[in-house]
Amino acid sequence: MAEQRSDVALIKQIEELQKRLDQATDILNALRSGVVDAIVVSKEDDTEIYQIEHADYIYQVLVESMNEGALTLTKEGVILYCNKAFADMLLINYRHLIGVKLVSLISEEYIGKFESLWQYALSGSGTAELQLQYYGLTIPVYMSCNTHSTKREPSYVFAIVSNISERKRAEEALQKAHYELERRVMERTAELATVNTAIKELNQTLEQRVVEETNRRILHEQMFVQQSKMAAMGEMIRLISHQWRQPLNVISMLAQDIKESYAFGNLDETLVNDNVNTIMQQVNFMSKTIDDFTKLFEPSKEKVRFDVKSAIEGMLSMFGQMFKKSNVDISIGTDQDSILCVDGYPNEFTHVILNILNNDKDAITSKIEADLQGLIDLHISNNEERDKVIVLIKDNGGGISENIIKEIFKPYCSTKREKGTGLGLYMSKIIIENHMGGSLTVRNVDGGAEFTISLDVSKSEII
Repeated sequence: MAEQRSDVALIKQIEELQKRLDQATDILNALRSGVVDAIVVSKEDDTEIYQIEHADYIYQVLVESMNEGALTLTKEGVILYCNKAFADMLLINYRHLIGVKLVSLISEEYIGKFESLWQYALSGSGTAELQLQYYGLTIPVYMSCNTHSTKREPSYVFAIVSNISERKRAEEALQKAHYELERRVMERTAELATVNTAIKELNQTLEQRVVEETNRRILHEQMFVQQSKMAAMGEMIRLISHQWRQPLNVISMLAQDIKESYAFGNLDETLVNDNVNTIMQQVNFMSKTIDDFTKLFEPSKEKVRFDVKSAIEGMLSMFGQMFKKSNVDISIGTDQDSILCVDGYPNEFTHVILNILNNDKDAITSKIEADLQGLIDLHISNNEERDKVIVLIKDNGGGISENIIKEIFKPYCSTKREKGTGLGLYMSKIIIENHMGGSLTVRNVDGGAEFTISLDVSKSEII
């Protein structure tokens, strides 16, 4: 019996020892895994706490000093640990977060996204942009989770939470600026479309106005040309009548001589033949005068090369006496070795010269005293490059009034008041500049006016 009791006691002792060994093993495992941070030792007169600084202690210090939030959670999402940075995000003490389910801190509209993240985290790792919410406070965050498995259960989920409020504000500001830019671009595009439409309408209106104005200008120019032709015709008739006056006087006298000779019986064949020959000479002179004037005032059909000096001298051979009777002398001078030939319309050119000379004559006869001699000097030369023929026509008629000289080439501008049509110089400028590609200008010089005609030696435009 004594031996049997001894065996039972031994078995109990062994079981008690095994139990204490298991407890010691659990404590060691807890110490190794870092689950236990301190040991409480009870003594007869006191209780002491021994803090264990295990190998993970330095990492705990590092986590606490992080700017990002750090969490340790169970697989069910319960917070076992959080650092101060995470608690500061929610403006609460970290002790109030221990034992709280993380999903309860997620904004309702982000719960589905969080659950998806959590599934990825349990199987390895996952990341997502979420929004925390705690008593009215909302914080956009970027959360990264991964599972840490140990040989012994339970496994833990670690989460790093970054506050992205500043980034979100920057993105919102950028998005707002983008929307504002798009809005302004749309407004500007609409404005440009309106402007383009207005420009298109203006162009259409402008084209129509240009056509109308061109037609109106052509009509006015045709009217000016017609009026100029009428004025030229009147001038031609006046000049013809002047040239015919002397021949008509001769014919009249011869006719009276024949009549008187017949009355007194002195008419014989010799007298008749002499008078008839003289009359025919005068008639031929008058016919030639008509031909010369008609040719002079008839527009040239084709552009030809002509000598400027010869054209002017030919015109003066017909009208020189008219100027002398008005007490006006005309002189022509040229520079030695000047190139005086141009391509153009000689009849129109001589008409221009005649218009200018007539204006000079009228200015001279109206301004200088009767006993003074009127002078018109024509000088023909080349410019320095010898590619232009320059005709200077200078008079001693006292010049042109300053308030008229700027308008002198405009239609209906005349220095002769009611006696002038105001078309001679206007048509002269059109002929020289539009038809012959040259230039016609005027200026006042000492004692009178000076007209300048410039023509290209070889570059006149053919109309």
